[in-house]
Amino acid sequence: HILPTGFKRLIATVLLSLSIFASAFGQSTFTGTGNWSTPANWSAGVPTSATAATIASGASCTIDVAASCASLTFAAAAANITITLSGTNSLTVTGLVSMSRPSNGIICTIAVGAGTLTCGSLTMAATTSPRNDIITISTGTLDIAGTITTGTTGSQFTFTGAGTMNIGGSFTSTPALTTFTGSTVNYDGATQTARVATYYNLTISGSGVKTFVTTPTVNGILSMEGTATITSTTGVVTYGPAATLQYNTASPRTATLEEWITPFAATGGVIIANTGLITANAAKVFNASVPLTINSGASLSTGNFQVTFGGNFINNGGTFTAGSSPIVIANTMATQSIAGFTTTGLVSMTKTGGIATFTGNVNGAGLTINGSGGTLNLGTSLNHTFTGVVTLTAGTLNGGSSTLHENATSTTAWNGTGTVFSAGTGTVDFGGAAQTISATATTFNNLTMSGSGIKTIGGTVTVATDLTVGANTTLTVTGTGNIQINTGNLILNGLLDNSGTINIGL
Repeated sequence: HILPTGFKRLIATVLLSLSIFASAFGQSTFTGTGNWSTPANWSAGVPTSATAATIASGASCTIDVAASCASLTFAAAAANITITLSGTNSLTVTGLVSMSRPSNGIICTIAVGAGTLTCGSLTMAATTSPRNDIITISTGTLDIAGTITTGTTGSQFTFTGAGTMNIGGSFTSTPALTTFTGSTVNYDGATQTARVATYYNLTISGSGVKTFVTTPTVNGILSMEGTATITSTTGVVTYGPAATLQYNTASPRTATLEEWITPFAATGGVIIANTGLITANAAKVFNASVPLTINSGASLSTGNFQVTFGGNFINNGGTFTAGSSPIVIANTMATQSIAGFTTTGLVSMTKTGGIATFTGNVNGAGLTINGSGGTLNLGTSLNHTFTGVVTLTAGTLNGGSSTLHENATSTTAWNGTGTVFSAGTGTVDFGGAAQTISATATTFNNLTMSGSGIKTIGGTVTVATDLTVGANTTLTVTGTGNIQINTGNLILNGLLDNSGTINIGL
């Protein structure tokens, strides 16, 4: 029978409507090779965000648009199945991406490349090679909001560039995870159980506790973000030789021993970034050549625990609150720079080699030089103030061109004979009351007696330039005392009580 033209059009319209309905509210299967956006490649039209999409065995699909579907299923694979995101295109899957367990020797692949794959959850059924489910990422992003469930080595995540994998749910299975320099895995959900693996960059963000059953390894940057924390039932994070710990959060937090291990030996050091105050939970030691960096606007509190610098201390405009912490400058780094700080604790130099140089003003309770073979340089045009004794036991103290204000309230303000004091072009100012210089054979560049009370010199003191006695001060040179002023002046605004020897310009 020949159907009337109008009836034919009606049938065509119904069939088209059914196709659209199936695509919008049902299921559509991709077969053959071609683009996602081509309707002819689908059994019921190009999927929408409400369509369950299936990729047939042997199919090769290229994501050439900003694609979407409700779920994505790889059919039972007797031949290789491939999905490739071209360029920076994206695929958004509202629900589950399910990659089947393929036949022996068959591979199911999602090549994210430089694109973005977003899904609600992910299942990879492959167990061991050569039956493989593989997701590859170059510089793109794999964003999984929920749980990842996989087999073992047959399921594989492979970074070939500095891409990112965001995980919002638990990831407890043990697929093969191959990272690349610059790649990042980010646990960005609430409380999560995380995969124990070797990461390049590992970001702990979102909120809650991220639990690792054993110890993860980080070879790049471990970045602590949001309010999330790390816990492990058997240990703490293992760092590669050049790794970095970074705090990058706007939320105040106290560090834990799980991430901020001590001593910290990875040469990337610790970086304090963002605006959240980070507070140390214990004494912190930085090994040789391991830096501490505080970025602009960031804040670190020592929690009054001791801090030992074996590498550089770099402050790029942040806040370092040392409280009553003892600060120790240690180790053998050849050229070490130490930013300014204020503490009511003791400042010590125990270096056994190399030179540490202050790059900012330092204030402390006292200064002890006790590092045989090491040198502390007071830096260029700085002002350092100590309210306790300067003790010279071993090593070298170099005055640079800075001013050292020694304001100890005890009688003996400057003592010890085991340290070489190299005055440079700087000034030492004794600004306390009733102070005694007991170190023998000390040479100063400029020597100032300020503050109040009696300043007593009982040994041999050489002043290369000027000796200044303030208005409220009495300088006493005892019978065994000897002051030699080389090329400068005795500027006497206070009193001189001299039973010793003062030579000027001799």
